[in-house]
Amino acid sequence: YVWAAGHGGEKDDDATYDGYATSPQVIAVGALSDRGERCAYSEKGACLCVSAPAGRDGVRNPGTWTTDLGANRGYNSSRVTGELSDRRFTSNFNGTSAAAPMVSGVVALMLEANPALGWRDVKEVLMRSASWTDATHAGWFTNGSGLRFNHSYGAGRVNAEAAVRMAQAWTNLPPEAWAGWPVVGREPAAIPDGDAAGVVLPVRVTSDLRVETARLELDIEHPGRNELRVELISPSGTVSPLWSPHDDRAANLRHRFTSVFCWGEPAEGTWRVRVADVTPGQAGRVVSARLELSGSLPQVRLSGRIDATGRFVVQLDGKPGSRGRVQASKDLRDWTDVADGGLVDGTGAFSEAAPTEGPRWFRWQGDARGD
Repeated sequence: YVWAAGHGGEKDDDATYDGYATSPQVIAVGALSDRGERCAYSEKGACLCVSAPAGRDGVRNPGTWTTDLGANRGYNSSRVTGELSDRRFTSNFNGTSAAAPMVSGVVALMLEANPALGWRDVKEVLMRSASWTDATHAGWFTNGSGLRFNHSYGAGRVNAEAAVRMAQAWTNLPPEAWAGWPVVGREPAAIPDGDAAGVVLPVRVTSDLRVETARLELDIEHPGRNELRVELISPSGTVSPLWSPHDDRAANLRHRFTSVFCWGEPAEGTWRVRVADVTPGQAGRVVSARLELSGSLPQVRLSGRIDATGRFVVQLDGKPGSRGRVQASKDLRDWTDVADGGLVDGTGAFSEAAPTEGPRWFRWQGDARGD
């Protein structure tokens, strides 16, 4: 799913406030002007994957040339001056609504080049192949896995040629794994009033997970959430801005935020959630917070043989300490756990009577070791 980041940029709105754009299964896209700069309306966000050309940002005029609805139903109507004479086309299409279809077209080319890509593979290829845009912008940083991001642009400007070339040689990611950890205990955490340093809530993660998306489920009680700032900081030091002071004077904040800024980083280490109240006069507290990480685990290699007694032996080889389970299937659709445990020294084995009716497949399902 490719999703437009939204048009609240001039009101300091953020794509992470949108339940669609912040879904881990979505590729969120920002809009660029003809100069490769963020259009003023395009929302920033730690959930942004890439940005794409759109135009007409209220400051500069050029828009996107494309087909139109015709018969005065689209952008190019009789009420508009300076447009194309053929009303089946327009030169003024714009917005993140124009940027998202650009990326959808690139995804179509990628899938034509490699139909085996999964949605997570598409997402990573788009980010890894993106071009640097607005290079003098102060917001660019490199995360702990070497990927470049910016709160205004995601990983950069979509690059169709580079994405297709990378897709052709891409090895699909291992199966997706999820795990979650509570950040706040039974007692709520007080937020210091009018203190920009805020309260820092640490959570220790012990997992072999290679992170793709980081989600923070947050429940804050506060009379004015426009006074709050929320950041998620990974063990590698990557900062994901999730909520910033803006013109939203409603009380309390209950939302699930998502960041792709940690993509490719190791999960293991201490994650930190910083919540600050930047305006004095009203106090609040963090009632609950939960960190959820998705990604992939080190893969264990499986091989099979028939032993001297006629039993079928599945040999496992992988990273020492890997935890998970062996699963079996007769049709590659329904899988059943047949052995649990871990590879203490990097090897292990499981055996059962050799199958007599049809084939039987085995796989390793890793354990992310959350709660």
